[in-house]
Amino acid sequence: MQTAWALLALMGAGVAAPEEVAAVECGVKFLLSRQEPSGDWPQEGITGVFNRSCGITYTSYRNVFPIWALARHAKWRAEIAAR
Repeated sequence: MQTAWALLALMGAGVAAPEEVAAVECGVKFLLSRQEPSGDWPQEGITGVFNRSCGITYTSYRNVFPIWALARHAKWRAEIAAR
């Protein structure tokens, strides 16, 4: 999930230098490599904590953010190509 967040931030910041584009592409490849045959991404640990003792797992986060990042990547690549 953190990879997806980082990708969304980089693309939202408008990165365009070759090394930045390479970092985004590397992150996208990593996301795709982690996707399970069912289409889900694995649940990795606790997502949040409250009362300093109770862990929360938001099960849809593991899918929402990678899908969002991949969709944004497709749009971002089109924007880069149009420049």
